[in-house]
Amino acid sequence: MNNNSTIAQDIEHLLKKASEANTVIIAETTRFLQQLASSKMNTRDMAGMQKQLFKDAVNLFVKVNLQHTANLIDMGVAISKHLNEKFNGTPGANSGPVGAEVSEKPAFELKTSAQAGKTATTAFLLNSDKSEPVKCELFHSVFTDESNPENRLSVISKFTPQSFELISGASQRIDMTIAIPVEGKPGLYRSHIKVQGFEHTHFDVLLEVAEPTFSAPVEEAKVTKKAAPKKAAKKSSSKGPPRAGNVKS
Repeated sequence: MNNNSTIAQDIEHLLKKASEANTVIIAETTRFLQQLASSKMNTRDMAGMQKQLFKDAVNLFVKVNLQHTANLIDMGVAISKHLNEKFNGTPGANSGPVGAEVSEKPAFELKTSAQAGKTATTAFLLNSDKSEPVKCELFHSVFTDESNPENRLSVISKFTPQSFELISGASQRIDMTIAIPVEGKPGLYRSHIKVQGFEHTHFDVLLEVAEPTFSAPVEEAKVTKKAAPKKAAKKSSSKGPPRAGNVKS
């Protein structure tokens, strides 16, 4: 499940909620008018009720604005963290700030390899034992050299799917591709993968980069074209041009 499908589901949920709200508002308004028509309220009681309704409306309006402001603050914090994730991770949409935060032992390790300039592939399964559905999104840290952590490998990675919803008891297969640049140095590199929704666990990917192999160019055989032998020139006939035939009308 990608981000577009998640947004579509949120919009569908919002429209459904608006429809249900309209039904409740119409029913409650009808009930209020019926009670008002059957009641024996005087002008003083009506004025008091109007003041109370106005007070309740103002309080609800203030609460809505406070919640909206809190949502805007949360969105600003999330965007700020997301911007820093792009710098702390590897290039691409799947990197995240999980390299410096991970100190526990990984739940498991995935091993894959490829030559520099090629693409490495791997896959894994995720399952959930939580009672509620979990919205998951995958990120990984920068690939660092096992022998020298200061050496980093810049790759272009992709998770398929990158975000999805995982229900209890179900499994989700995730494919991962890692495009290694041609100038990538041979070695063993490690990256930490974390799944949003399962913040208390992580696993690692071990990527072995081998030197690229180049095949020797095949030389084309040179073909020398021999000149065709010259034909002897025919001797001209001494009888002159041939006579024209008789043409009958």
